[in-house]
Amino acid sequence: MTALPTGPSRASAPTDADTFKFLLSTDNHLGFAERDPRRGDDSFTTFEEVLRAARVEHEVDALLLGGDLFHDNKPSLGCLTRACALFKTYVMGDRPVAMRLLSDPKCNFPTHAVPVANFQDPNVNIALPVFAIHGNHDDPVGGTSALDILAAGSYINYFGHVSSLEEIVVEPILLRKGGTFVALYGLGNVRDERLHRCFRMKKVHFVRPKPVEGRRWFNILIVHQNRGVRGRGARVHATEPSAAAAAAAATPHATTGTGGSKAGIYEDMLAGFGMDLVIWGNEHEQYMTPQPSHGFDIIQPGSTVFTSISPQECNPKQYGVLEVRGTSYRLTPFMLRSMRPVVRRTVELRRELPHGRTLDAVETFLRQVIEDMVDEAEEQLQRVPDEVLQFHPQLKYPLMRLAVDFTDADSAPYPQPNLQRLGQQYTDVVANPSDLLKPVKPKPLPPGRVLGTTTRHGKPGERLEDEEVLDMLSRAPQLNTLDIRMKMAQVFRQSAADASCALLSEPEMSAAVYAFAEKCERDAIDERLVELLNISQKHIWKQMENGNSDAVLRPDAVLEAARSYKQQLNRRCAQHMLSELSEKQQGHAKGDNENDDEEEEAEEGEEDEDGEGRTARRRRRHEAEQQQQRLSDQFERIAPPPSTTAVEGPPPVPQPHGPPPGPRRHGERPRRRPRSEGGGGGGGGACRTYRADGLHRSTIDRLVAEAVRENDAMTRCGRRRRTVDVDEAMRGA
Repeated sequence: MTALPTGPSRASAPTDADTFKFLLSTDNHLGFAERDPRRGDDSFTTFEEVLRAARVEHEVDALLLGGDLFHDNKPSLGCLTRACALFKTYVMGDRPVAMRLLSDPKCNFPTHAVPVANFQDPNVNIALPVFAIHGNHDDPVGGTSALDILAAGSYINYFGHVSSLEEIVVEPILLRKGGTFVALYGLGNVRDERLHRCFRMKKVHFVRPKPVEGRRWFNILIVHQNRGVRGRGARVHATEPSAAAAAAAATPHATTGTGGSKAGIYEDMLAGFGMDLVIWGNEHEQYMTPQPSHGFDIIQPGSTVFTSISPQECNPKQYGVLEVRGTSYRLTPFMLRSMRPVVRRTVELRRELPHGRTLDAVETFLRQVIEDMVDEAEEQLQRVPDEVLQFHPQLKYPLMRLAVDFTDADSAPYPQPNLQRLGQQYTDVVANPSDLLKPVKPKPLPPGRVLGTTTRHGKPGERLEDEEVLDMLSRAPQLNTLDIRMKMAQVFRQSAADASCALLSEPEMSAAVYAFAEKCERDAIDERLVELLNISQKHIWKQMENGNSDAVLRPDAVLEAARSYKQQLNRRCAQHMLSELSEKQQGHAKGDNENDDEEEEAEEGEEDEDGEGRTARRRRRHEAEQQQQRLSDQFERIAPPPSTTAVEGPPPVPQPHGPPPGPRRHGERPRRRPRSEGGGGGGGGACRTYRADGLHRSTIDRLVAEAVRENDAMTRCGRRRRTVDVDEAMRGA
């Protein structure tokens, strides 16, 4: 039997007992844009095609996933449910697994609840083993990843978890099929700077299998990191040899770790570990042609879903079938058929439209370009099978991006139309009308400067040393939580001052944004926005006498009513925050007063020190009072007293006595307020009318009234006795 030729080939090789077949896929991003009504199913559609190809079309031995299976490290329940359903459909079954596990599963799967490979678990039937590492999107949070949930359900074999960053030790999964032995290494995503430092300090170790006479291991590494500096090394190797040499000469450190940025892992860092093949995840640009590098080959499968419309990601999406026999391999790429059509173009108006400098001419030209892009998308749609469109009709809407350069170096820039409004005209045509058009600006490089380098000390092309880079980063301004909250407050305060928003309350939206940013409540903004819209609409409709008033037909009257209600909400928020601040200050003052006696006893005879301590306390209280006054003045500016509205109708109903109810926090249920009895005083009103339920209410009310009249003259013990007497009288009645 002849060995498989090394390198890519589209010819299918005969499958026998000595040939491993793996399907390669990375960056599936399940759950990406799941709230989008048109793009929400894209990630699940393409991933189902990958699973079906692995199980049905190619009947591979295992599926290798190179990270970022989920788009979020905390995927939604709907996303997890759909993922589990897909794995259960295509992973479980009665088909026998031809390969064997030779390594210790406790070392390979330390995070599993039961450290065992799922295809060797006697409690489940696995037809398609799946080996997966985590990426930077679905990385472990608190030591647990979303992949652990899938592993606990025996859907995947999660490996590559890095338990210690002081010394990274990678244990291989040893697999055997006939006379072929494969050592599968996995390295889940680690922060690039940290992993870069570990490689430089020789703290990354790959455990070698024990040598056995007559046994040769084929070593495969799955890694999920930035390749060089965001894939620059991949682009160098993807070119022709002559172009690659020229690019390498122009950027000597693009693929090596001898200098430059640490925000990536360079290919030469993996040299010397005995790898035969490296499957590189995290880079969405696809290079299915194996690229030789430092004694091993690199395959970059890329993503299976369009998470952006960048030039690097708009290439056709693929998956690869890897066949390994002995020490030789072959990779066969296959196009994904369920991909949404995508078209991207860039136009420079100074070249395409040199004489049309009017707004109408620019809009007419952009519409013509968009129509041409729609025609190109229709041609791509013809390649999508009809059965795919039948089950996924939303795929007929293409993704399009028109990047427009309005600048002109020789004269004033071209007039720029409203790109959002222009894109909304194609809502029924494209899947992304909101970002269909995007303005861009050229970024020319200075003379003598090389891409990826910097100029210092008057020497063009000189690369900064690591110490200089770290020094620059240390001097760069850093944002913390307080800076973010201050920035949020400034934005909403400016909105309130400009009166640009007449409906939404700025303090309420600021609280929702803070909950989204700091408390990781993903739905905080959406829920609060919908709630504010609903209560504002109800209030305006009620104020307009349920639509019976003529003011409902006047936009100025509706706008005035909306602003009036918004000011009421702002004042409620201000009063609520001031009351909370007052309670905190009273609590601090109470604590200070309780400690005054002890401090005076301890500080007797020390007049100077005692005077200094009391002065500090008085200063602190004075500063707190000033802070409260500043907040009060600030809220008066944000939420001034509501002005008289132009809405005709009866005067507003007076509110009951007492402070107005404070605003509800995000996620808090409204409290039920007790109904006021009698005339609001509650003392001399008539008895309430109860529904007929068979009880003698007159006797109960009489006894309770007598107990209330004698309440002031009763002691605590007397109250308890009278309560017993009332109960006995009730039973006697």
